[in-house]
Amino acid sequence: MNDGVYDTRFFREMCERLGDVIGRDLEASASGAGPVLEQRSVEAILTALDFERVVAGGADLGELAAVVLAHSNRLRHPRYMGHQVAVPMLPSVMNWI
Repeated sequence: MNDGVYDTRFFREMCERLGDVIGRDLEASASGAGPVLEQRSVEAILTALDFERVVAGGADLGELAAVVLAHSNRLRHPRYMGHQVAVPMLPSVMNWI
């Protein structure tokens, strides 16, 4: 395991990066920019994630979050219409911390 994850400076930098990524995604989604869901194949998403690097522990958390959000259903998009989808509370995105 990478002991750097317990470095408070590293932690703060990652939280700030995640906040920026999530904030931009929320703004874009709420403004109606782009599609509600850009459906891609699993293979394309794994390629975008650079999944082997993620598994090896070398992924950049901000980039990883951006890819995940780009391939997720945008529940706050004005054109979103769903059925039987659990709507997450915004603070839950930081639950892993």
